[in-house]
Amino acid sequence: MAKSNLEKLVEKALALGITEEALADATTIEQVQALIDEKSPADNEPKPEAKTKKKLYFYWVKVKSFINENKTIEAGLYSSEEKQERLDRSKKEYVECFEGKIPEITLHKIAESYRVTIFGKGNGDVRPYDEILSELIKEIN
Repeated sequence: MAKSNLEKLVEKALALGITEEALADATTIEQVQALIDEKSPADNEPKPEAKTKKKLYFYWVKVKSFINENKTIEAGLYSSEEKQERLDRSKKEYVECFEGKIPEITLHKIAESYRVTIFGKGNGDVRPYDEILSELIKEIN
């Protein structure tokens, strides 16, 4: 026997985690649909994390460099949510720029140059990428 639209909506609501007590108060299809709409975001709305997720730009600054007319930064590994035009224009021998992610081999090279260990204690396994990165990275203000 085929299920009614109300039965299908009730199953969907239960699958979303809406309690039976809340469903007991909803007697019409519209009321059940309203409960479902409250519990789950609409498919056509962008998810909040998609809005806030920004691309990171990484800069391996090899010599003291200007980031604008008044401000300089020391040598090191920096991240920024915005492109730093002045650093992007610098020669590769002074500043290397990366969008999104630094290649792992390059990160190891940077870590070695700043005497940050890339190997874990004991068994000689390589430390996780994010752990090495967090130890090296500085924010550009």
